[in-house]
Amino acid sequence: LDTHNHSRQVYFNVAPIHIGGSDQWHVALKQHVSKEDFLQPQLSEEGYDPARCWMNRASAGCNYGRPSQRLLEEDFGFGAVNILQDNVLTFGSVRIGLEI
Repeated sequence: LDTHNHSRQVYFNVAPIHIGGSDQWHVALKQHVSKEDFLQPQLSEEGYDPARCWMNRASAGCNYGRPSQRLLEEDFGFGAVNILQDNVLTFGSVRIGLEI
């Protein structure tokens, strides 16, 4: 992690979901950085700037990275994990939308 070069930093914001009584793991991903995500955001030209990110969510520093399957399964220890599409969990005939 390069703490001096904000353009090289990558943050992940995920919500792990475990289906009780099973070995099923799912992960919901947060895509856009918001001012509520940091107690004291580091404002810089390359890093998170609330006003710039509100106007252009595709700007550098305004989106979370997408963790790899290997990172989630091996490094975070989830085992076989399903990354939810559009943060919607389907459980039987029930569909649940998740916001993180």
